Amino acid sequence: MDESLEKIVQEAGTAYSEGRFEDAKNLYESAILSNENNGILHANLSAILVKLKNPQKSLEHSKKAVELCPNWPKAYYRLGEAYRHIKGKEIDAILQYCNGLKLDSSNFQILRSLEDVINQKFTGKFPWKQLEILKIDKSAAILLSTIGQFLLETRDFQEAERILEISVEIFENQKNVFPIKNNGKLQKSIIESLATAYCGNLKYEKAIGCYLRLLALFEHNDLQETQKIREKLAGIAENCDDFLQLAAVQRTFRIDSGSLKNDEIFAENLKIAEIYLKMAKPDDAISILEKEKCKCGASYQDLGAKREELLGVALTQKLEFKNALKILIPVSRNVKNLNFQLIDTINRCFIELDDLNSSIEFLNKILKDLEKNQDQDLGLGLDLTLHIYSLLCQTQIAAANLEIALKIAKNVLRIAKNCNLYHESKAYRLLAMIYEHQKDGGSAIVLWKKYLEFEEILQNMEIIQAQIELGKLAEDSGNSENPENFYENAVKIAKKPEEIAISNSAKFRFLLKNRRFSDAQKCLEITKNLLETAQFLAPKFKSLILEDVAGLEAENREKFRILEASLTEAQDDGDLYREAMVLERIARMLETQGKIRSAEKYYNQQLEVGRELRNAKLMGESHANIARLKFAAANFAAASEHARSSLTIAKLTKENALKIEMLILLAKAESKANFGAKSGEISMSAIEKAIGLAEECEELVWLAKAYRISADIFKTFGKEKEMILEMVQNHIELFEHEKSARSKFQSLIDFLEFSSSTSHEPQNLLKMIEEMAENERDVEMSQILEVIRIFEQRGNLDMKLRFTRILVDRFGED
Repeated sequence: MDESLEKIVQEAGTAYSEGRFEDAKNLYESAILSNENNGILHANLSAILVKLKNPQKSLEHSKKAVELCPNWPKAYYRLGEAYRHIKGKEIDAILQYCNGLKLDSSNFQILRSLEDVINQKFTGKFPWKQLEILKIDKSAAILLSTIGQFLLETRDFQEAERILEISVEIFENQKNVFPIKNNGKLQKSIIESLATAYCGNLKYEKAIGCYLRLLALFEHNDLQETQKIREKLAGIAENCDDFLQLAAVQRTFRIDSGSLKNDEIFAENLKIAEIYLKMAKPDDAISILEKEKCKCGASYQDLGAKREELLGVALTQKLEFKNALKILIPVSRNVKNLNFQLIDTINRCFIELDDLNSSIEFLNKILKDLEKNQDQDLGLGLDLTLHIYSLLCQTQIAAANLEIALKIAKNVLRIAKNCNLYHESKAYRLLAMIYEHQKDGGSAIVLWKKYLEFEEILQNMEIIQAQIELGKLAEDSGNSENPENFYENAVKIAKKPEEIAISNSAKFRFLLKNRRFSDAQKCLEITKNLLETAQFLAPKFKSLILEDVAGLEAENREKFRILEASLTEAQDDGDLYREAMVLERIARMLETQGKIRSAEKYYNQQLEVGRELRNAKLMGESHANIARLKFAAANFAAASEHARSSLTIAKLTKENALKIEMLILLAKAESKANFGAKSGEISMSAIEKAIGLAEECEELVWLAKAYRISADIFKTFGKEKEMILEMVQNHIELFEHEKSARSKFQSLIDFLEFSSSTSHEPQNLLKMIEEMAENERDVEMSQILEVIRIFEQRGNLDMKLRFTRILVDRFGED
């Protein structure tokens, strides 16, 4: 320090000790002007500013002192003092004192200020007497640990974590200040508190690390403590997919210790079985549960019910839905056994069996049972009731009972509003799904956005799936929303490998659909990298990535090889739904290549998967795929047969669009096959049903198609021109919903032919026909020739010549 600076500091010190704080402030400020990187000057000025009751300005200089002197305890002390004099910043003050104590854990000045701020924050509540009796009231680690425990009680997990981490660090460096006999218990208390904070912040892996440290400390010298640690370690590990095996091992150690009673061993085995179910290992779970079967006597009644429940869950994972229901339904008859997993599993079995009516009946019965027993303290509460209503709403949506579903969703929203954020968010999600099914994309987008306002309580995957749904809706609804923004949002928040795979896959498919191949390739590189780097990536996600890789592959043989690899991954995962999707993808690819027999083989495999799942919807779609394939190959008899099969199965579902399509295909196939009067009856009956169902469901796109096909069928079977004309006029009125230019042009031709026999046609009709003949690439030569024939028959040579020129311009003189 030069002489002039030393003189200023001495004068400032004298002014400070005499209480002339303003003079001291001015002196330090002048010194800092020429020595701005001197942390001591900033720290001293900070102290003076506190005296002058200017803590905000003090904060600036104390932060500068810490920045310049990060290894000087007093800099943190000054920063803590600045925070302590700002209302509501006591925790920040404590944290800064903590940072100082990390550097000097016995600093009396910091410890005294820490005591002061503790009394300021926890007025009259801090257990000073107990700590004094134990002679640990001057231990920085213990003081911080106690503060951390107070914060845990108020669920302030983030601040608790920060303080307890410092507490553990100080304790590890200061063990020798305590009597040896207390070291272990004190360390356990501090580390357990830190683990609790980690769990509160959903940092389960760090919490597991805490208990593994404790296990290493106790497992060779204290069996009782070791058992407690293993129990807590297993409980936390069960919340982490990557640590489920660790949880099972810890519970096995507890059993093998020989210290558990019979009922405790039974309960522990049930927990191990539950872990195996989380790991999707139902056979291992069943093996354990079968061993416990003989213990299900009266003294084990509650555990016996739990065993039956887990056995039902295991059978459900094995897709043995009927066998699962035989076990689970009796368990559910006792209202004391009801819980989320039991109800969800039974409901899933009914849904997988396409027995929507039984699902609705079961859920309504459970609601009545809960209402009857509401005076009993079953520990279920409003949460389970709202959950059941949500399941009921989803089933009603699947059953296409949208009005009932809407009432249920609104009721859930009304009850949950402002009292249960989780179910309030789910209500908005249900409403979004309902409006989506009602083809009201705009309202669905608004509701999905409302759902995302609850992102603080939603899991990351739920947010990603909502963003993807918004992207799909924005693509389909044709509003001003940019779909790419939603897909990009999903990609940005993805963290886990499976989240990265799903979000990037959705974005990739959007880019590919819009022919942005370069951007799609960049997106694909991210997911392809997961195949090499993600150690625990499930096969179903590998299957998804490989399917995307095939999307950019130009060479057919290589594309087929990649899709086969995707299929293998899906089969290895046991994901039959993904297997069915990939089978359909391969079949469609082969179909476009004209490999009809090979395509049919894969469609038939898809059908077998549907049968294995006992999934009516999937079986119906598989028959529909084969029907389309057979129709395209002009095998009309086979097309008719598979369309009938699809329609028979569709009676069990609410897939109205598929029913209409298959009725139309059946009508076309019978019309093309034309096996006589019987074919005519079947064809016209099918198209009549298609029109009726399309009108009832307001499926206007399919209704337009049905009217067009009905006109063709009426012509084939020689119906009166008035009937043909009626169908044509109905089709023309729905032109905005008709995507095929060829179909539109044909209806205009038919209207021209059947509406008048004079040479004077409506000018707007002629203009429309002429414009389409000139501009629509889908209009065929045969159709223009048909127009020329009509005008020739009517003697309208001018129009005949005009359309002849159009024909020559488009198709040449040949």
